[in-house]
Amino acid sequence: MNQLRGLQKSELSIGAGVYPGQMFLDRALGQLVRRHPAARLSIVYDNAFQLLPRLLKREFDLAVMHLSTPDAGQQLEVTKLKPHPLFFSVRAEHPLLRHGQDISLSEIQEYPLAATNRLPANLVKRFRAAVRQPKAKLASESVPSIGCDSVAMIRTIVSESDAVGILPLNVLLPEVNAGALAALPFMEPWAKPSFSIVRLKSRILSPLGIELSRLITEADETLAEWESHNIAAVFDHKPSRKKAKGI
Repeated sequence: MNQLRGLQKSELSIGAGVYPGQMFLDRALGQLVRRHPAARLSIVYDNAFQLLPRLLKREFDLAVMHLSTPDAGQQLEVTKLKPHPLFFSVRAEHPLLRHGQDISLSEIQEYPLAATNRLPANLVKRFRAAVRQPKAKLASESVPSIGCDSVAMIRTIVSESDAVGILPLNVLLPEVNAGALAALPFMEPWAKPSFSIVRLKSRILSPLGIELSRLITEADETLAEWESHNIAAVFDHKPSRKKAKGI
């Protein structure tokens, strides 16, 4: 009976992962609201470690987040989305920029790292491997040392300090063009996570939920296409010494 009622409702409860929430999910939600202004949406913005248990408790109709293979149990319906690059980002006059094109992960870790509280396991594994290098210095034992589940706040912390932030291209590139931030010339395949639309198999999506899933997929594909055309620009741009005004 609960499943049948789900087909009729014009409300959705959505779990939004920290990075996908500000990369493409926000755009998809805006498009859904434009099409259905009377719909009621409840959006919880958090890291995947916090979202998954709540999804399993049926608190969300669906969630968009990074999901590792061990998390993908038989009770979950998982729609994989496109991989997206994340960038090590610093203020425009950061000391690491003096290294030119030769920057190692162990050198990055000499500075505080600002990112979501729960990074994907493969990223954490790489960081910890870099720490074990003979000459590695470490700003903090924690990965990340500055855990923050707000991309906007990570961006501001980075612009006001020597912290290194992990930011997506659509957030970083405007800051680079404004002369406030710069991308470190360090890119590895493991720094390109993919996210997923996740829901319980036992929970039938309403027509509104099905439409949102389609809009999420379209927004994800649009972002991936935009990234492919703009990824070089984040490294080509030479930041000015004038600091951009805060928002």
